Amino acid sequence: MSSNTSDRRRIASSLILALMFLFADLALPQAVPDWNQDSLDDDPVISQTTYTSSANKDTAIYSDFPENNFGSEGVVNLGVSSSDESKILISFNNTVPSGEIVTDASLQLTCGIEVADLDTISIYTSRMKRSWSESNANWTDYAVGQGWEIRGADGDSDHGVWEPPFQGYDNNTFSINTTAIVQEAVANSRASIDILVAASGSLYSCHLSESTATTKRPSLVITHNT
Repeated sequence: MSSNTSDRRRIASSLILALMFLFADLALPQAVPDWNQDSLDDDPVISQTTYTSSANKDTAIYSDFPENNFGSEGVVNLGVSSSDESKILISFNNTVPSGEIVTDASLQLTCGIEVADLDTISIYTSRMKRSWSESNANWTDYAVGQGWEIRGADGDSDHGVWEPPFQGYDNNTFSINTTAIVQEAVANSRASIDILVAASGSLYSCHLSESTATTKRPSLVITHNT
């Protein structure tokens, strides 16, 4: 066999191998059904905004003082004692743009207890269903001459379901998960986000928007997609 013939065969084999590799490169994306241009693109970027809102109005209601209003008080009780139960009503303006998705929301509530009585407190939150008056709401009524379904804002038409409890301890600013309550308000385009706060365990004292300690006033921290 001549050397020219061997050279021609080697050249032909090399060309065939090169063509096979080229065809494999072209055919690979089609050989994998889920591999397309979209899968090679970067994941979409989701922007989020977090802001803090101050309370629009707040007050407390006491079972021991069923006709008294505490809308001008800076510090109120929260929880249950041997003879009394106290709850907090608090409202924030809903400023989340329509159509935005709320991913996280928390009520910041600064509370404390005497060292001698130090123990845990279980804090519950629920959506307020009634439009209540800051200057008139009490254990009996949510407005002048307008009574709660059950005293203490305890009826089904007074508030929604209770969210899982937050466990608080010592003198702290408690960050209480209210994501579901805020999501409901935004989804239904409510003008305000109204929250009922109740507790069991030790009786704590909590700051409201009239507190002279401005850094301890309640707030609502909301994160939403933009």
